[in-house]
Amino acid sequence: MYQKRVKRKKLRKKKRITFCIGLFLFFALVLPFIKPTALEAHTSNEYIAVIVEDGDSLWKISQRFIDNQMDIRHYINIIQQYNDLKTANIYPGQIIKIPLYVYK
Repeated sequence: MYQKRVKRKKLRKKKRITFCIGLFLFFALVLPFIKPTALEAHTSNEYIAVIVEDGDSLWKISQRFIDNQMDIRHYINIIQQYNDLKTANIYPGQIIKIPLYVYK
């Protein structure tokens, strides 16, 4: 019984490590090909998908993508509506779409 539990723990740990390495490799291979100009949008039809990490909040994520001419509280409300979020609670691993705006 004890040995089965130990084996399960080792297997879970190995799966976590494999997942983290895979995620790291994915981002290491994909990010160099993303151009900063691709982040600019003229309408809210364009968005970027963000994977929520530990410690993230809508406020923190919004600060990374907000245009200086928009109120952050309004932007958070837009993000909530865009993702059908009833509250501002988000969880690690969750993928949320961030609409992008550029004012001319």
